Amino acid sequence: MLFHDMKLAFQYTSCNIFRLVSYNIFPGHTFVPVRGRQIEYIQEEKKMDEYEESADVNPLYVNQRIQQVEEKRENIIAGIVGAFLGTLIGLVCIVVVDQLGYMASISGVVMGVCAIKGYQLLAGKMSLKGCVLSTVFMICVVYVSQQLSWAIDAAEILNIDVFSAFRLIPEMIRQGAIDGGVYIKDLLMLYAFTALGAVPTIWNTIKTVTNRSV
Repeated sequence: MLFHDMKLAFQYTSCNIFRLVSYNIFPGHTFVPVRGRQIEYIQEEKKMDEYEESADVNPLYVNQRIQQVEEKRENIIAGIVGAFLGTLIGLVCIVVVDQLGYMASISGVVMGVCAIKGYQLLAGKMSLKGCVLSTVFMICVVYVSQQLSWAIDAAEILNIDVFSAFRLIPEMIRQGAIDGGVYIKDLLMLYAFTALGAVPTIWNTIKTVTNRSV
């Protein structure tokens, strides 16, 4: 009987000592000796507390994380390529429609839509920066489209290549060979129809960014 009591006391003391040492060496874990083996019990209460802390997230923090993810999604380089390709589609439409004898300025709508959507498609999203870059491309390519359309007609009349005629357009306007008033009117109409295609998307982007900043 005495031997049995001493055995129980020894097991109780050694178990407590082992728990104390294991707790100091491995905080957050509990090792319990069972039949000579160490069985690890992870404290479930601590894991539940961590889960509850992670689940109880501030909505402002969530919005910030979403904005950060959205910002990472915008690939500006790819967006520039998309805007450039979109303006090229618009350029082709303007020149083809003009050569068919129709009002080429209506094709400016195609230019505006394709430039904005091209940036948005390849960049992954549309931002104010994307609107500015797309607008710069549209302004430049609309001018090139106008001059190219006139250069094709001038090349046929002067019997020269299109590239040479393209370079001569400004000089022909100064010398009066091309009516400058008509040229400027067509150019302004092209810009107006291009804006008609681009402004709705740009305006929606501005409103979205403004709402996020409020």
